[in-house]
Amino acid sequence: MDIGIGVAVVRKHKQMSQQELANKSGLTQVTISLIETGKSKPHSNSLDMICEALKTNKHTLILLSYECIDVHDSKWGLYSLLYPAIQELTLKFVGD
Repeated sequence: MDIGIGVAVVRKHKQMSQQELANKSGLTQVTISLIETGKSKPHSNSLDMICEALKTNKHTLILLSYECIDVHDSKWGLYSLLYPAIQELTLKFVGD
């Protein structure tokens, strides 16, 4: 699981550029890019700033960060069936 995936999903859902997120969070665009691509892990305070800028919370970003490699093979069928609906519902709560 890479929290940067969740950051990118929410940012794109809100139709926000990396630069806009950087401006709202007080971080640099390079930092946002590094986090979203998994090349850097955000410090707790940076993640708080990102969450505030996206008007969401860490739990939402974590939920949206799951990838198929995070799921045990025995649970893959259930994951592939349920996760798209879970992601869609979560993004509805995130809002625009």
